[in-house]
Amino acid sequence: MHNLEKPITLEFSPDIAGRCQILGSHLIVRSPIDISRGDFQGTIDHELNSHFLRSYNDKLQPWHDIAKRVDAQFRRTEEGLAQINGYLSREIQYSHKANLMYIAVYRAQFGSFLDVYNFLLGIDVTPDYAWSLTVRAKRGMDDTSLPGGLTKDITYLEGMIE
Repeated sequence: MHNLEKPITLEFSPDIAGRCQILGSHLIVRSPIDISRGDFQGTIDHELNSHFLRSYNDKLQPWHDIAKRVDAQFRRTEEGLAQINGYLSREIQYSHKANLMYIAVYRAQFGSFLDVYNFLLGIDVTPDYAWSLTVRAKRGMDDTSLPGGLTKDITYLEGMIE
């Protein structure tokens, strides 16, 4: 459809935290797939039709080797646009996950894994979903009993709002 020079490879793995991730031209989908067709299409739109195509296009530009896009504002803008793109094909177009992830990341900065997990349970998040959100919020830490965690996921909601 996009006349790409190189095909995208696909892998199914039970070992990734998110539903899907793209590494270069390699798409990894968490298995088993436990989401609706519309939500899966939204995930593909987010990863491939936003992140991958932006990166692919960037490599074709004369400025590609000059500026590396790693700053926070760039990430916030790209993730926000990717979130919106991902919601357009979904059956229910709401930012519930982005809101909950924002809350989980915020809480992680001040509490332990157990604190975040219990807080999410206290706002009626299912145990499985609370676990998944907490794992994402606390990933990268050697000791999850300490405050802190990866803050990248706040960019989804901030970018959508901006």
